[in-house]
Amino acid sequence: MTAPNTTGSLPPGPLPSDLGTKPVGIGVRWNYALAIYIVLFAVAWVLVPLAVNREPPGDNIEQLNWAEHLAWGYDKHPPLPTMVLWIFEQVFPTGEPLTYALGGLQVAMLLGLVWALTRITLDKNRAAMAVLFVSCMTYYTNRLHYYNHNTGLLVAYAMSVYCVLRAAQTQKAFWYALLGVTWGLGMLSKYQMVIGIACNLIFLLGWVARLQLRKFIGLLLVSWFVCAIVITPHVAWLIEHHFPSFDYAAKFVAADLPWWRRPDDIGSFLADQAMRVIPLALVLIILRYLPATRRLRNTQSIVIGDGSNFAAPLLAIHAWGPLVLMSSLSLLFGVDLQMHWGTAFIWVIPIWFLRTPHGRAIASLPLPTVLVAVMILQTIMLLAYRWRY
Repeated sequence: MTAPNTTGSLPPGPLPSDLGTKPVGIGVRWNYALAIYIVLFAVAWVLVPLAVNREPPGDNIEQLNWAEHLAWGYDKHPPLPTMVLWIFEQVFPTGEPLTYALGGLQVAMLLGLVWALTRITLDKNRAAMAVLFVSCMTYYTNRLHYYNHNTGLLVAYAMSVYCVLRAAQTQKAFWYALLGVTWGLGMLSKYQMVIGIACNLIFLLGWVARLQLRKFIGLLLVSWFVCAIVITPHVAWLIEHHFPSFDYAAKFVAADLPWWRRPDDIGSFLADQAMRVIPLALVLIILRYLPATRRLRNTQSIVIGDGSNFAAPLLAIHAWGPLVLMSSLSLLFGVDLQMHWGTAFIWVIPIWFLRTPHGRAIASLPLPTVLVAVMILQTIMLLAYRWRY
């Protein structure tokens, strides 16, 4: 890896690979192909629930009801997703289809951020593959039409991971201020953003603060100040209404599960997250052991490095940190973990995987091969969803 210089300034943008470069590049046409894939993917998973007349998610209906009475807070959650829905209702017809479309839009935004983040931390080729792989996780397929506070948090957390990387690379106040905006938007979506903020801070404190501590503290204060400005109206609403959303959150956070139930709670939660990755895992296993994969990895001219000097800690902390933190909260304090709490966080795992030896082996495959495999999986998942409902 390329080490940071001793002056405390960090190299901006993507860095050359440590081990070499992959000779098969990704052209502009692949950027267009990826954009088309994201649109088709989102549209398909929005239309299928409508086509089979599946009962709308209760959260979508709740958002429609709340949007009739716009406020800076509600009895269960902060206001941002409801505000976004209200804004779109001023332009488009209100109703369940609009909430489905907003759910699809949020996942499409996530995939765009996945591409941008992986492009910087790894390379263009793996950025394209990361988009394809993340789109196979069932949080973002079967539940793509959900529009609620978890999906709002999803986008805010993805933005924070991108901003924290740019802040670490450039050490510019602009990126720290933008990081504070993402923290504020996350807190206005769901208080669970504190998990994301904790991961951001672990990364910054472990790999950035040691360079120029005084400058770092000043920049971090910028983030906190901007975040405070963003959430101030909601805090005022909480004080005025005696913190009703805190009471709702306390049902899970302050559940105080008995000690003998906590390991089972953690195991069930982690098993639920693993279930979201199973379709993708099957495709990755097939791709990993294709004869073409072994043949390409044995070719000396094809070598894939580790990407930027921040790739390892950034991806590891944000892929596994949320799961570790939530499991720790259950173990130490008896927090009652809910399956959907992984929605906003587990998308980082495929990006982290692409940096491992097995991931680099798959990344040596031509993109058309990976795209065909993913399209086959998406078709099977769509048919299974249609048959199920």
